[in-house]
Amino acid sequence: MPCLEYLRLPAGVLMEGWSPALPIYQAPRLCHLEINSAQTMSPHLPRDFGSPVFQQFPWTQITTFELSKLHVLDLWKLLDRCNHLSELTVCEVECSNSSLLSSNLAASRHYLDLVNRQEPITLPCLSSIDIQFEYSVELDCGLTVLFSKLTAPALRHLTVSISDPPNGKIQEPRMTWPLDVFNSFVARSTVHNSGLFTLSSLCIKLPITAFNLLSVLDCLSCLTELEITEHSDAYTPDSEERLICDEFLYGLCISQTNVGPLFGAELRLPRLLHLCLRMGCRRATFTTEALHEMVRSRWIPDPTCASALGVACLHSIKVVGDGREGEQALGYEPLRELERLGLQVEIIP
Repeated sequence: MPCLEYLRLPAGVLMEGWSPALPIYQAPRLCHLEINSAQTMSPHLPRDFGSPVFQQFPWTQITTFELSKLHVLDLWKLLDRCNHLSELTVCEVECSNSSLLSSNLAASRHYLDLVNRQEPITLPCLSSIDIQFEYSVELDCGLTVLFSKLTAPALRHLTVSISDPPNGKIQEPRMTWPLDVFNSFVARSTVHNSGLFTLSSLCIKLPITAFNLLSVLDCLSCLTELEITEHSDAYTPDSEERLICDEFLYGLCISQTNVGPLFGAELRLPRLLHLCLRMGCRRATFTTEALHEMVRSRWIPDPTCASALGVACLHSIKVVGDGREGEQALGYEPLRELERLGLQVEIIP
């Protein structure tokens, strides 16, 4: 198969006892692999990855990898062999433990063995990760596995999301981002020559608090694009904090009086150029005054002033699903004034 570049197949094919003498191993141009229905067993048990097909598959050729329906504990059995991977897309990742012996993944032997004993995997060419977890109360365990086992010094784009819950109200995911684990991931993936973690684009759709998200953003000094999709109502009772709130917006403000190298202040997202805020099902609760103050603080069109402050001038702001009507929508008029000065403004009800 000298011209084969893209291959899609079910995971079971890789686990079967085929003869290793297959034409797939003579596909020197194969670089894009898609594996679907990778997880079919319930309760989850570790798969047997010892088949000849799996062992002799040309994993090192793969640069673009798409997977769906697999358990987070099995993900590393595949990634460990893809040394030249640059783009990874994973959908419907299961991170719950359906075992009759234990309903708590964090207490299961397979989870503890992976997190505590296995060395992290380094993927030096990986520049893009798009991972979607299935709805699960143990989302925090899935995030812990993802960030504790991976080192990605070339990572530029990261998308992390969770699927919508099944019909009916069920127990919501633990709203805990593993900050210590993520900080260690950033430290391992930092480019030694520059001392920077070069992630430039982050898209997030998770049940996370404003405080935790701001703490995550503190690690991402090279970020230029940020898209936040607020989790749906099923995750957030009326009594609980909304993610996109005044506290979060004020946390993104840049003070133009006490920043810069002379003051030694730590700036949050100093290179941010594009910001997109997507609301949940309910009407937005943040005030337009808080949004305008944050945007105005980052609108620094004078290059000399921006350089002196050590920040970039915001290029665009997008708000989707705000839901304000009539007089309430007039609160966006100050942003329209900045739009006339050059800022790209998009407000979608």
